[in-house]
Amino acid sequence: MRFNPFSYPKQLYNEGDVLDIYKKKFPFIVKEYKSITKKTYYRPLVYRQIVQKKANLFDKLLKSQIKKYHQMKRTLTNLLSLDVEVHHNYAFNFWLISYAIGDGPLALHYVQMIEKILKKLYSKKEEFIPIRDAFIRTDFEIFYHKILMDSIEIIDLLKQIPVVWKKLSPAKKLSLKSRQAIYNQIIAILKRIKSKNNFADKILKIWRHHLARKNMTPIYNMLNQGLDYYQENLQLKQDLAQVRKTVAATLKYTQTKLSKNESTQLSNLYLLIKEMLKAKDSVFGRKDLVLFPFWHSLTEEIILLAEKEFNIRLAEEEESFLLIPWFLEKYLPNNLQKILK
Repeated sequence: MRFNPFSYPKQLYNEGDVLDIYKKKFPFIVKEYKSITKKTYYRPLVYRQIVQKKANLFDKLLKSQIKKYHQMKRTLTNLLSLDVEVHHNYAFNFWLISYAIGDGPLALHYVQMIEKILKKLYSKKEEFIPIRDAFIRTDFEIFYHKILMDSIEIIDLLKQIPVVWKKLSPAKKLSLKSRQAIYNQIIAILKRIKSKNNFADKILKIWRHHLARKNMTPIYNMLNQGLDYYQENLQLKQDLAQVRKTVAATLKYTQTKLSKNESTQLSNLYLLIKEMLKAKDSVFGRKDLVLFPFWHSLTEEIILLAEKEFNIRLAEEEESFLLIPWFLEKYLPNNLQKILK
């Protein structure tokens, strides 16, 4: 049977239960999936626009839902009703992009299309595999990569300030806990000389958010990363630069060997994979920091009230914040079951 890239997934790795529940409880999500995939098929710029629109809407609704949670009367009816609202927002404006599309059969289809086109150019396995891997990996720096890249930049900047580097360099031999006193001394030195030293000023600008919040942990982690894994991180930076060169050279080569349509198609496929990685890691990945603490608190309250009200004890596997309303459905009276429909 021929693959239909616009059909709602029948299965999804690690998301099978959620996939089925959202299809059943929010049937319009199937139509929404089809609409997005049709609009974005081989159109990376349109995909980026839709991702940003969804992300903005998700933030707006989540902010409203958190406010509602703090102001509402904490009854089981109110909490369940809010939980369904959170699920609806998550399903349509987060999960649909990050999981159903980003981790689903459409992403696999794009990878297979990249392979199909590249095989027309490279028949030898030793040529094909590294180029295919470059196109699938892309040169996108995930959030963790950015931390590693920042650690390289910070170390390079600190080396330009002799009084600082003299203190920092020996810290590599100390335990992680023992280094913190030295790190605090370095921060104090940087603050003192910033008006006289461009390097110090640049470092403090990179750290300004952490310093403003008096949160030293990210600064400590970045310095540890730079001291302990500078060469490894430098290699990663070089690897990403090589991916960039490989992709650029391959796309240029396709213009002489393939039709204009196929050449454009390969370029768009590469950008789509890159936009999918960006959406999952950078656009939506960081929202977990706000979403999950709130959602877990909401879920815990629902469980406590439900167990008390219905004299039940849920098994550990039934307490997932993604599944809790639907696990409770069988225990609820008709008036509460309607909330979950």
